[in-house]
Amino acid sequence: MTWLVTGSEGRLGRAVTQQIQAQGIAFRTFDRAEGDRPGHLAGDLTDPAATAAAVDGIDTIVHLAALPSDSAGSPEEILKTNVLGTIALADTALRAGCARFVYASSINALGVTGAGRPDRLPVDAAQPANPTTPYQISKLLAEDYLLYLHRATDLDVVILRPPYIADADQYAMWSSPTFDGPPRSVSELFAYVDLDDCARAFVLAGESRGTDPGPYLLSAANTCSAEPTRRLLDRWPVPVRADFDASLDDDEHRSLLDLAPTTAELGWRPTTGWRAASIAPSDQAPH
Repeated sequence: MTWLVTGSEGRLGRAVTQQIQAQGIAFRTFDRAEGDRPGHLAGDLTDPAATAAAVDGIDTIVHLAALPSDSAGSPEEILKTNVLGTIALADTALRAGCARFVYASSINALGVTGAGRPDRLPVDAAQPANPTTPYQISKLLAEDYLLYLHRATDLDVVILRPPYIADADQYAMWSSPTFDGPPRSVSELFAYVDLDDCARAFVLAGESRGTDPGPYLLSAANTCSAEPTRRLLDRWPVPVRADFDASLDDDEHRSLLDLAPTTAELGWRPTTGWRAASIAPSDQAPH
């Protein structure tokens, strides 16, 4: 069994390949950037020859490659890479006999802030998506195509929706009283996920078989905000699930994302939060 990791030279890609390698799983890497691993392939997702070479003999694909935000390219470039590139890769993988396709979507596919808002809190899998930017639209369109393949073909798909991905270096910075918060805090409902926790979710998804395709939300157990979660709820005047509201008595900074389906189906739960991991703890935090 051999895995393919696309976007392998990015921060998440490197974390995923490290965990795959630690488990003794054979893998190949693919990225627009050159890499130093034996067998690494450099190429573009929309190049048929490059994708055919990348998926040859592959059983499982962890697809991380993407333009990661609306500032990463023009709307045309974002849609071409994130949608057409994903479609081309998935179709090529299907023809090559690949069994498993794990897709890195984003919480931004939901479009729950700005022009949109959540229907209720915490946000869960039943939340309708209302994307309002090219990046958000690209992630949702790619999800929809992969869900179609999951229903109509033998390709087994799992979709993960991480928020902002953080690591130990950032946790120390977040503890500074002068720090204003990581990018897209409000638009991602003040959610974040630890880099290693996030990588582990993708490995678990690649190893699982017969699971529902999702999409599955990822998040640390708490928010990145200094404000208690009950105060954050005031930003969105929507119904709040009673059991969630009661749980805030025990965890005042609890995440606004419902991770129960992710835990139930994939066996994943967050293990690292910025408050516990900060090198120089402080009463101040991002907000």
